[in-house]
Amino acid sequence: MARCPRCGAQLSYVPSTELRSNLSFKYCRSCGYVDVEEDFRRVRLPPNSNALLSWLERKSEETKKKEGVIGRGRTVRRDEEVVEVEAEVKREDLRRSLDAVFYGGVLHVVRDVRVDEERCDAEKCPAVFELERHEEEAPDEGELLFSEPAFLYDAAADILRSRKVAWRGSFLESLRSLTDYFLPACVPARDLDRWQRKALAKILRVGRHGVAVVVGPPGTGKTSVIAAAACILARKGRRVLVTALSNVAVDNALERVLERCGDVEVIRFGLRSKVSQAVRSRLKRLTGDVAARIKEGGVVVGMTAAKLAALHLVRRLYELTGPFDYVFVDEASMMPFAVAAVPFLYGVRRVVLGDPRQLAPPLNEEGKMRGEKELKEEHVPVVPLVEAVMGRLNSVMLRRQRRGRAEIFRYVSDVFYRGRLDLSESPDAKLDMPAKYGDLPDEILASDKALVWVEVGGRRKAGGGSYYNVEEAELAVWLYLRLLEYGAAERTVILATYRGQELLLRRAINELRRIKGGPSGWDVVYTVNKFQGREADVVIYSAVHNEVHDALKDYRRFNVAISRARRKAVVLSSLGGNADNLPWMLAYKKTAFKVDSNALRVPREVRQAIRAAGSGWKKGARRIRSF
Repeated sequence: MARCPRCGAQLSYVPSTELRSNLSFKYCRSCGYVDVEEDFRRVRLPPNSNALLSWLERKSEETKKKEGVIGRGRTVRRDEEVVEVEAEVKREDLRRSLDAVFYGGVLHVVRDVRVDEERCDAEKCPAVFELERHEEEAPDEGELLFSEPAFLYDAAADILRSRKVAWRGSFLESLRSLTDYFLPACVPARDLDRWQRKALAKILRVGRHGVAVVVGPPGTGKTSVIAAAACILARKGRRVLVTALSNVAVDNALERVLERCGDVEVIRFGLRSKVSQAVRSRLKRLTGDVAARIKEGGVVVGMTAAKLAALHLVRRLYELTGPFDYVFVDEASMMPFAVAAVPFLYGVRRVVLGDPRQLAPPLNEEGKMRGEKELKEEHVPVVPLVEAVMGRLNSVMLRRQRRGRAEIFRYVSDVFYRGRLDLSESPDAKLDMPAKYGDLPDEILASDKALVWVEVGGRRKAGGGSYYNVEEAELAVWLYLRLLEYGAAERTVILATYRGQELLLRRAINELRRIKGGPSGWDVVYTVNKFQGREADVVIYSAVHNEVHDALKDYRRFNVAISRARRKAVVLSSLGGNADNLPWMLAYKKTAFKVDSNALRVPREVRQAIRAAGSGWKKGARRIRSF
């Protein structure tokens, strides 16, 4: 058995098949040393199109059966272009993409959703859906139904049936240098580090029907690479499409494009209410034939993969615009391989950007794939896109981390990336807290402690269709209130493993908001899955479970949670000694400042808010979700 290179103790080993992940871990229980072995799944190309098609059709049917009603809709206005439908909608549902919905049994593209905040209560809001007119007349009233991700699967299946995507050419055509692409003087070298420049050169030299792969660990400037490439290409008259599964990723890329090359025209497809204010304020409202403008070239277009799928199915977008010269697929760790047919159809050259060490698609099928030593044909559709293509093409990995505090990202680099990240830290990376009270919350939030581990000693409970932990929730809210008092609440996020804890915390913060003020709980609390791709100065992560549950066995969830933090990461754990069986948690405990909160007396107002937030939940849980 191997010995620890740091302290000489015997190393423990956890294989990837046991964790159902893509890394195997060797670790030392004495000092917390960790080393990893990669086990990224390789897809044999070209894949069996029938297997992909069968999976897409099955997932579409399953999704349509599970997806529920948004609300009862009532048509309030019709004109030549749009139908406006009024409905009362849950706040949680308004957070979803809503790029397309079923109304009257017909799929409609959604232009926008307008919410009347003054008439909202704690759970629901009146909203008006602006739908594009369809050939079939919309009813006077009817049910509004979710359509995503079903129509994403349907669009991919439609493309595969038509055989428009040449998988072999897409993946296996060798990269070759194109004489008309080079690093021009309009992109100063000082803007990009050497790994970014290497990635940019690879992108600009990708061949027709080829793929460039850029692996971007947290905070390494992946978005800057997209913007630099998009600016060069658009200025040379090329048509560029930027897509991802989330609006946040698309907007981040477009915002960087607008900052870098304000002379380039940028077009954003999406709900106005879902597009960030930073992007919205710099875009002109387009009129006339948008497809014709895109075909002219010299333009950067951004939309989510769901919006692209909706426009493909409803508007036959491909027939209107043809393929783009380049398509950039961001967040490729979260995109199932089978769904990649949608963005790949729309790009002559494809750039895949993502990180296989971050969360994969939440399909509840990946675990079956990871438990097998050999990748079976029926599991190919589930493989994350970035992982599938990494094995076939030489990828470029970005390495200079510039998001936040060195202590946080030294842990991330050493534990998950074999120490390969180049760490840099800005002068203002430390959190400045006044520490007025000198109590335990002040000690946890102290400026000199970047990583904190708090032993809570709570127990998970089932409710709200998921798991929650009252003791961890109480401490998380107390820490949040202290940050609110110190003026740092808007730079803070509370993350939870399970949706039940997310809902409990949101409700509690909204209860206290009536007295304390501050942001809405909907803007403070998220599951880890929902917050991937974003960042905050302070991250408070509630692990929730007191035993090693499947959701905690996925190292990528912990990696995402900790790497969202720029200045401070606080882990609230009820796992006790069970955490030592998870190498990444043990390493965190050994590195972090440790606090035991068992003797802590939480303020009465916090306990009351948690109790009020949890009231009304039925005991037990028929379906447990971790995202």
